[in-house]
Amino acid sequence: MKPSSNGVSSAAPAASVAALCNDLVAVARQLEQGQAQTPLTEQCQQLAQPQTLTAGLIAVDELGWEAALTWLSGVRGWRPLANGCVHQIRGSGADHFEVAVRSQAPKQFPDWQALQQWLGQQASAQPLVIKVPKWRLPPSLTVHAAALNGNGDASQMASRLMQQCNWLFVSGGCHAPPLTESIAELITEMAVVLPLLAVDELDPSCQIGADGWWQLPSTKALPPQLLTHHQLAPLPQWLQLPQQGLLADLAQLRQLGQCQQLLLACIDSAKQQQRQLANRQQRLQQQAPAATAAPQSDVNAIFSELSQWLSQRQRQFEASNGPLQQQLTQFSETLTSADIEHTIGHKKRFLTLAATTQARLGSQLQQQLQHSLQQLLHQLEQQLVPWRQQGDWPPPQWPISQWRQQLQQAMQLDVRYRGELPMRGWLARLAEGRRNVFMVLLLASMLGYMGLDIRGSGLIGLLILPVFIAGIGYSYVTWQKEDAEQEQQQLERLQQELKGALMRAQAEGSRALFSGVSDGLNELKRQWQQHQTARDQQARQQHDVAVAQHRGRDRQLSQQQQQWQQLQQQAERLSERLLQQQRQSQRSLQQALQEANR
Repeated sequence: MKPSSNGVSSAAPAASVAALCNDLVAVARQLEQGQAQTPLTEQCQQLAQPQTLTAGLIAVDELGWEAALTWLSGVRGWRPLANGCVHQIRGSGADHFEVAVRSQAPKQFPDWQALQQWLGQQASAQPLVIKVPKWRLPPSLTVHAAALNGNGDASQMASRLMQQCNWLFVSGGCHAPPLTESIAELITEMAVVLPLLAVDELDPSCQIGADGWWQLPSTKALPPQLLTHHQLAPLPQWLQLPQQGLLADLAQLRQLGQCQQLLLACIDSAKQQQRQLANRQQRLQQQAPAATAAPQSDVNAIFSELSQWLSQRQRQFEASNGPLQQQLTQFSETLTSADIEHTIGHKKRFLTLAATTQARLGSQLQQQLQHSLQQLLHQLEQQLVPWRQQGDWPPPQWPISQWRQQLQQAMQLDVRYRGELPMRGWLARLAEGRRNVFMVLLLASMLGYMGLDIRGSGLIGLLILPVFIAGIGYSYVTWQKEDAEQEQQQLERLQQELKGALMRAQAEGSRALFSGVSDGLNELKRQWQQHQTARDQQARQQHDVAVAQHRGRDRQLSQQQQQWQQLQQQAERLSERLLQQQRQSQRSLQQALQEANR
């Protein structure tokens, strides 16, 4: 068996590793920019600082435990520490021993016996940090030691050691049992393994055979180091040079491995950010603002229907058999001779419609048209209700007072009737009696021509006087009948004239009524069109703003995705450099192992 040599390897330039660490810090800073907590950046910054050297120690038996720690620390009498914990052992740089338990204040001991007594009093299993004054290894090298008193906790201890270091001391006596599966698996994960074989050089029964637990794969194992019991074996030269050779290669390889883990974490974080941004962008695209909807109601179509409805109402209103026409007929038929005003002339009586009657009829017609206006507006608003429910249309503001004034101005009742009745006094009555006398004289003349000449008889005189008086008396009867007939004729004529005047007034009023309502509809149409134009313009503006905001958010997400992609590509290029550096460090480490195995 060949002792370990003092090989010196050609480690990769430290400047390239430092550049990799600085680039990794830059990537982590970009990744966690703007975050309150930056764990990756802090870990990368710690990794860029000078690293402490670490090594693992597993003792497969108590002899190996005591011999390994005695060889490393220069202090004899090590007893097994708390099982199930990984303890840190390093140099103190002082003349006293020191022990720290977790975050408690460290305890100092003047000598080894006091420390051993304190360790024996500890009942709970806690990981310790022990500093010894005569540390044979370099001060920057810390050993993570785990004493295994069985196989139950070997797997757990192995996983903890893999997290702390990348090379290992395996110590045991020559009669120690074969390595357990957990220790063998741990060895395969380590870059370098140094077997420490504890022997008693004065014991003749201690024979080192060809096969034993110390026979490890030559690709990563150094030649076994003999640890004699009575005489302290010297340290290999490579174990005394932390800044070069094999220790430098191991430290650099561990630093590169930690860089790789952090870099993979950065790449995973960048990919996760990209997935989140992609999901956000997908949700944003699903929530894209829809195109402006077409108006639910066309104003032109609405008022076209309303105009048709208004025209139909006007035709019904002006129909000859309509309720208003029947009302006008009743107005004209209610006239009596008392509604005729008589004006006495020289020989005639002039007849006109009484002013009170004309005013009463005009007032009734005004009231009827005002009532018709109220009904028409009520019906029109009922027609507008469904349209207003479909859209947010402003309520109509009808100029009712203005329409009433227009109705009063347009509807002037003008009855053009002018009638006459004759006036007869006493002379007319004497003329009636004389006419009867003329009839008697005419009859006497006719009898005279027939041979009965009675004109000269006195009987004619007796007959003429009663006839004259009877004629005058009869005129009182006939004139009353004639006057009654003439008055009835004049009344019928007045009714016809009044009906025509009412029809003309009603036509003017109807024209003014429906013209005003039609103008009101046109004004309402203009208002609704302005309202619809303003509403559509506002909807388009809101839609344009929403589209611009949506595009801005989409563009921002795309830019963020592009930035994360660039950051991922930068991290992947850094990963390629890191792999190249790891391969170079692996080759350097293999050369150092080959030199050590010569």
